[in-house]
Amino acid sequence: MKMLGYDAMTLGDLEFTGPREILMQQREWAGFPFLSANVIKKQTGELLVDRYIIKEFDGLQVAIFGLTLEEISVLGDHGYIGDLEFRSVIETAQDLVPKLRAEADLVIGLPHIGCHETAGVGYRNPG
Repeated sequence: MKMLGYDAMTLGDLEFTGPREILMQQREWAGFPFLSANVIKKQTGELLVDRYIIKEFDGLQVAIFGLTLEEISVLGDHGYIGDLEFRSVIETAQDLVPKLRAEADLVIGLPHIGCHETAGVGYRNPG
């Protein structure tokens, strides 16, 4: 992914199948941001990774945000995710997208949530 020039990626289910230290090491090796606006550390209320980035492309300010499948909280290995909260992707997008629109010319969502859920996020956040 680094060799392909990725600008960012969203955390998905496979990023939560092992120890957190491995995920953070992979993030360092990647050389680009891992994103998720809806994965929160329960004890501190902090985000696990950045919610979004803003990059300039041909003079346009582009906001890119990530959303992670909230069902990981039920389906995932609680030994690895028990300290995390996976918040609603719909509510997270509804809160975040207007803020990003004020900061950027273009807003791009990078959801890792499944095709039906992705459509729902889009319908509830037109434009």
